[in-house]
Amino acid sequence: MDLDILRTFTVAAKLLNFRRTAEKLYISQPTVTAHIKKLEAALGCELFRRDGRGVRLTAAGKRFLPDAVSILERYDSSLSALTRWLEGRSTALNVAASPLIARSLLPEVIGRFTKEHPDVEFRLDIVDSEEVAPMVIDGNAHIGLSRIGHAEPGLTVSVLYRDPVYLVANPEQEPLATDWRKLLQKHPLLTGNHPIYWDELLMELNIREIYPKTMVVTDVDITKHFIDAGVGLSFLPYSAVWRELEQGRFVNVPTPGLELPIAATYVIEAAGSTAMVEQAKAFVNMLRQIAHLHKVERNLRIDLV
Repeated sequence: MDLDILRTFTVAAKLLNFRRTAEKLYISQPTVTAHIKKLEAALGCELFRRDGRGVRLTAAGKRFLPDAVSILERYDSSLSALTRWLEGRSTALNVAASPLIARSLLPEVIGRFTKEHPDVEFRLDIVDSEEVAPMVIDGNAHIGLSRIGHAEPGLTVSVLYRDPVYLVANPEQEPLATDWRKLLQKHPLLTGNHPIYWDELLMELNIREIYPKTMVVTDVDITKHFIDAGVGLSFLPYSAVWRELEQGRFVNVPTPGLELPIAATYVIEAAGSTAMVEQAKAFVNMLRQIAHLHKVERNLRIDLV
């Protein structure tokens, strides 16, 4: 199928006016009409109907439009990739990261990395920690950043940093002197927002005959929003809540008698040499440098490795 005809269709579908479509594409209005008729003949259905001075999409036109846009986007993307290759900018670096990590260090790291390595085409996929290692194994990511450590063959896994887990609450919920056990009995405990420590932590509470009312909230940002709104409290890594603690929006509730877990952030790479080894190393080194700067400048209570 002629891509020019598809492009005419998508522009006409947006403008709903063949004259304006012709002006937009620098072609004649009869050419626009011919393109649409040719496409309708190929598809065996009517795509537009006259509507006063303009046109409107038929049901078939509305159904076909997303596919036409997708075809053109893939073509344009492929053409851009070929152009970069011809210009010597063929290198790509794909990173898969969990949402929590993506929100913390990555904006600064990626901003600096892309400036220092303009020849590298950067792609970031935000996925759950459980999906990070499979993406590296399958070759869909050169580097993975996860809250879960993995021991699969073919992977090199290292700890980027460790940070403590705190019981955090809205300071307006209770007097700060309230015992943490009473807080857990009175307010919902927001769970499920970290992939590692919740099962063990809830078991530790049950051993101490503490049975809080739990509410599963799988997203850290939503968990923090709920705490801010006084819905409940939660055990969260310090790296996720340090801003709120510094601003006084959250308080760290001491838990004497309960040993809290330590959360970790892992860097996952494919074992052995790859075509991307230099770019991947440069990215990981920058990631560690900025993590160190964050710890020093912001006095983060994380342990860098």
